[in-house]
Amino acid sequence: MTPVCGSSFALRAWRVFATLALLVLGAGGLQAQATGKVEGRVRDQAGAPIANALVRVQGSAFVAEANAQGYYFLNNVPSGTYNFVANFVGYKGVELTGVRIPAGQTITLDFALEQTPVELTELTVEAAQNALVPRDEVTSKQRVDGEYARNLPVDRITAVLALQPGVVANADATKLTIRGGRNTEAVTYIDGVPVSSGARGGYGTSRTGFGTGELGQVQVSTNAFEDASVTTGAMSAEFGNAQSGLVSVTTRTGGSRFSGNVGYETDGIMGKDHGVGLNRVEAGFGGPVYKNLTFFLAGALEGRRGVDRGAGALDFPDYLMAGTDTVVAVPSSYTNPAADTSYVAVPRFAIGSGDCNQFSKSSNSGIKSNYGLECNGVAANYTGRGSYQATGKLNYTFGRGNRVSFTALRNLAQSRLASASARFPDITSPQLLTANQTRNQAYIVNWSQNLSKSSERQLTLDTYLSYQEDRVTQGLLTPQSELDTRAAFGGFMALKKFDFLYGWDNWDINDDMIKAWRTNGPGQAPLDSDAGYLSNIKYRLNPYGLRGDFVYNQAIGSSPNANLRMTKEQRYIGRTNLDWQFDRYNRVKVGGEYTKYKYHHYNNNINQAVALCFCDAYIEEPVRFAVFGEDRLDLGDLVIVGGLRYDYYDSKASRMFLKDSTGALYQFPIVFPTANDTGILIRDHSHNYLSPHIQVSFPVTDRTNFRLSYAHQVQAPDFAVIYGGINTDISLTNTNQLYGTDLDFSRTITFEFGVRHSFSEDMVLDVAAYNKDKLADQTVRLFKVRDPKGGVNSQEMRFYSNADYGTIRGIDVRVDRRFGTVFNGALAYTFQDARNTGTDPFSYVSFFAGLPTAGGGNSPPPQAILPTDDSRPHNLAGSAALSFPGDWHQGSTLGAIMHNVGLFATFRFASGTAYTRCPPISASDSGSNLFLHSNQASLLGTGSFCDKGIIQGNVNASRLPSFKQFDLRVSKSLGFGGNNLTFYADIRNLFDFQNVARVYSRTGSTADQAGVQYRYAKSDSTDFLREANENQAYDFGNGTIDLTNPTPNDRCATWVDAGDAPAAPSCIGLRRAEQRFGNGDGLFTVPEQKAASRAFLNLTEGINTFYGLPRRVRFGVEFAF
Repeated sequence: MTPVCGSSFALRAWRVFATLALLVLGAGGLQAQATGKVEGRVRDQAGAPIANALVRVQGSAFVAEANAQGYYFLNNVPSGTYNFVANFVGYKGVELTGVRIPAGQTITLDFALEQTPVELTELTVEAAQNALVPRDEVTSKQRVDGEYARNLPVDRITAVLALQPGVVANADATKLTIRGGRNTEAVTYIDGVPVSSGARGGYGTSRTGFGTGELGQVQVSTNAFEDASVTTGAMSAEFGNAQSGLVSVTTRTGGSRFSGNVGYETDGIMGKDHGVGLNRVEAGFGGPVYKNLTFFLAGALEGRRGVDRGAGALDFPDYLMAGTDTVVAVPSSYTNPAADTSYVAVPRFAIGSGDCNQFSKSSNSGIKSNYGLECNGVAANYTGRGSYQATGKLNYTFGRGNRVSFTALRNLAQSRLASASARFPDITSPQLLTANQTRNQAYIVNWSQNLSKSSERQLTLDTYLSYQEDRVTQGLLTPQSELDTRAAFGGFMALKKFDFLYGWDNWDINDDMIKAWRTNGPGQAPLDSDAGYLSNIKYRLNPYGLRGDFVYNQAIGSSPNANLRMTKEQRYIGRTNLDWQFDRYNRVKVGGEYTKYKYHHYNNNINQAVALCFCDAYIEEPVRFAVFGEDRLDLGDLVIVGGLRYDYYDSKASRMFLKDSTGALYQFPIVFPTANDTGILIRDHSHNYLSPHIQVSFPVTDRTNFRLSYAHQVQAPDFAVIYGGINTDISLTNTNQLYGTDLDFSRTITFEFGVRHSFSEDMVLDVAAYNKDKLADQTVRLFKVRDPKGGVNSQEMRFYSNADYGTIRGIDVRVDRRFGTVFNGALAYTFQDARNTGTDPFSYVSFFAGLPTAGGGNSPPPQAILPTDDSRPHNLAGSAALSFPGDWHQGSTLGAIMHNVGLFATFRFASGTAYTRCPPISASDSGSNLFLHSNQASLLGTGSFCDKGIIQGNVNASRLPSFKQFDLRVSKSLGFGGNNLTFYADIRNLFDFQNVARVYSRTGSTADQAGVQYRYAKSDSTDFLREANENQAYDFGNGTIDLTNPTPNDRCATWVDAGDAPAAPSCIGLRRAEQRFGNGDGLFTVPEQKAASRAFLNLTEGINTFYGLPRRVRFGVEFAF
C-alpha cells in the first residue's frame, strides 16, 4: 500500500466525511478521458524528499515541481508512451524511458536522485511495466492497449472489447451488449467527446422497424488508437446518455521522432472457393512538426468481393440474371384476335455464387457453360463492399502543461445490395441495381488550459468542441456509377463514391418537401407519377420453374421503381470541465455538455403514386444537455468518488391530437388537412432527470482491494423512434405502421461490488457481482383509439412507449497473467441472467400481438419478464500474446528458429442465444409459417410466430448450441537498420468449429426433413399439377410434366396458368428448370421437380444458412519504420 505521510487516522476520517458531504457535486473522474494522471515522489538515495525538484515529460510542455514532501503530480497527460526526466541542482538527473500512460488512469512514478557536485549526464532507466490493474479503480473497467491489440487477429476495436468480462457479442463481434443491456445502450467517446448517434438503432418508421437503415457511428481503425476501455460498472456523473456502459477510445499522438507502418493482407491466396476476395491495407505515420507540435495520420482501406455465404456455400448455388434468354409474345387472350399483346423477356439465369460446374452435364449449352460467367465462389452475389477509416491528429503542448489538440475522423462504407426488380440481380441492367452508402465523420478540438498551478494544487479548464455527421443513403445507382464501381481495383469500392440516381446532391430534404408531404401535394417524391411501375404478373421466371414473384417485368424505357432511404444526423457538441486539484487528495470537477442535433430523414418510393408506402419524412432539431459535479478523494489506498448529474432533452416535435367523446385528447396520425379538421398540434414536453452516483474503493489487505458502486444511468430515447411517422397520414399506410410518441428517458439503476486480488505484480484476479434494474425502456405497444377517418371506434394502433422493463444479475471474472515481456494474456468469464419484457422495442408487439386468445382473435398477453433474445448466460473469452524477442535463447538452435516469432490468439466460448420452440408439423397446418427459425423475427422483423400462434413450452425457453471461436495470428519479424518487416498468417476459426446460427423452431435442430417433404407435397407439387393439368401436360400416373412439343405445335405458344390466363413465359421457365435439374428430355419427372423445389429451398434453407463461418485464412505483410 502507498503510505500517506503526515496523515493521522482522524485526518483520514475527516477527509472521508468531507467527501461524503460533497456528494452533491458529482461523481467519477477519469473514466472516459483521453488523458491520464502521473504522480509520485522525488527523493535522494537516502530516502529524503527533494523539494522543488522538476519532473518533466520529454518532447512536451508538461512539467511539475515537487513539494516539501517530494510529492509531484501531472494532470491531463495525453494517453501515450513517454520518457520522464527528474532533475534538481546538485543531483544527477534520472530519465525513465518507455512509460505508458493509459487514458483515465493514475500512474505512480518515483525517482531516486544521486547527489553529485558535478553536472552529469542523466541516468537512463527503463521504466517497469505498469500494474496489471490500477490501484485507484473504483468501478469495473476493462482496458485495451492499442499496441497489444494491433497484433491480435481482429479487424475492429469491438472485436477486442468483446473479449472483456461483462461484454457479450454477436458472432462477428459487430454488436455488443454490456451486462445484459440492449446493444444500443452504450455510449462511445473518442478523444473525450461522445460520438454515438442519437438515432442509435436505425429503427426508422416502417412497420418492420427498419426504415431508416443503420446510421452507425464514426470508427477508429485498429492501427489508429492508443488505447480503449469499456466501463461495465456504474459510470461516473461526468459521462451519461447511456444505460449499459461506456466505451472510450483515445487516438494515437505523434511522438518526438518520425515513425510509421504500412501493411497489406489478403485471402486471395486461398482462392475464391475459400475466400471472399478480401484485401486490406493499413498505414500510419506520425512525428514532430515543430517543437511541441506533433501529428499522426492513420487509416485502413478494405474491399471484398462479397459477403461470405459460409460453410457448404459451393454446394448451394445462388443465381443472377445474365441477359435475355428469349422474348415471348403474350396476348391477353388466346381466343380474341384483337387482344393486346405484351412482350416478356425471359432472363438467363447463371450461377453467380457457388460451383460454376454444377450443371456441366446439362443438355442446354448456355446452362452447361454458365453462360460464360465466372462464379464468385463462397462470396454472395452482388454484395461487394468496400470501406475506409481515416484518422488524423495534431497535438500541441505549451506553457506548463497546457494543450491543444485537433482530431479528424472520416469513414466511408459502400456496399452492393440487390436488384430493385428481382430476387436475382440482373447484371445487364445497371439501372435496376441498388446500393448502400454510409458516411460518418467527426472533428474534435480540445483545449486544456491551466489557470493556476503549484506543487500541490492545479486549476484547469478543459474545453471540447465537435462537429459530427452520420449519413446513410440507400437506393438506385446511376447506370454509369454502377458500371464504374462494379469491378473496383482490389475490391476497394470505397475509393470511388457511389453516385445515386437520387441522393443528397439532387433530392433535397427541405421545408418545401416536408410541406408537400404534410399536405399531400406534389413534390413528395422524385417522380410524381406511377409511369413504369413494375408488373406483378407472376410467371415462372426463376431458375427452378416455380411460381412466385421472383422477377417483375418493367416496360422498356419506363422509369425505375425502388425505395429511397436517406437519413442525415448532424451534431454540434460543446463540453467543458473545470478541473480543480484542491489539494493532494481532493480533485473536484464541475462541468457540462450541450448537443444540438439536426435530422433530415426520407423513406419512400421514388415514385409518389404508391398506394401503401409505410413511409416518412421529417426535419427535426432536438437538443440535449447535462451538467454535473464531482469530487474524488484519493488517499492512496482509499478512494471515494461521488456526485450528481442532471440530464435534459427536448425533441421540439409537435404531434396531432384529437378529442374523444369525453373531450380528452389522444394522439392520432391525421396529418392531411380536412374540411372538418378538429386536430390540435401539441408540442412534446421537455424531459429531465437527476441521477446520483457513488463509487468507493478501499484495501482489505496489502494485495486485496474491495470496491462498491451505485448509480442511476439514464439515456435519451432514440430520436428515430420519437419521430417515427410524425408526418405520415394514416391514409398513406395502415395500422401496422409504428408511430413515435413523446417518450421519457430510459433508466437503469445499477449496483455492483467487486474484489481485486494481486497474487503478484504479474498476476491479478478481479471478481465483480452486479444487479441492474431497467426501467422505462422503449417499446411498441398496441393502443385502442378512435379512428375518425376509418370510422372505427376502437382501432388498434402501434405507438412507442416507455413500457418495457427488466432485471439483470451477473458475475464477471477476469484473470490477467504475464511472464516478463514474453507472455501476456487475459481470461474473462461472464455469467449473466438477462431478462426483460422486450429484447428491443419491437419484441413484444411483434411476437405477442399475433398470439390467439382463448375466446378467439388476437390480443397480446400481460407483460412478462423473459430471457432476452441475445442473452448468453455463460461466456468465456480471452486473448494471449506469446512474443519471442530477438535475443531469446541466443546462440541455440531453438533461439535461431523462434526469435522474433509471435503467436497471438483470441477465443470466445459462449452459451447459445435464446429462442422459442414451436410444435411439430400437423395435418391441420396451413403452411403459411412452414419454415420457422430460431431468429426469424429478428432477421425479418415480421414478428413471425408459430403456426396458429401455439408455442411449445415457454417463450425463449430454448437455446441454440454453444458458440465457439478460436483465432490465431502467427508472425515472423525481420529487423534491419532499426526497421522491421513482418510476415504473418491470420487464421480465423482455427479449429473450424461449426457454430449453429439458427435452427428450425419445430425441430430444435438444423434439419427438418418433414418440413421439406411437406413443402413439396403441400405447395410445389400442387402448383406443378394444377398448371400442367390445365395444359393437358400432366401424367397422373407418375406425376411427370410433358414439356415436349406435340407435332406440329409449340406447346409453350398456347401455355396458360392455373387460372387459364396466357403464360407462355412460364412454359419456358419450366423447360429451363428441367434442363437444369433433369436430363433435358423435356419430361419433368417427380424426382426432377423435387430437385428444383429443394434447390429453391436451399436459398434460405441450405445448410450454409444455419451455420457461422468456417475456417478462413489470410496472409499479410507489414513494414514498420
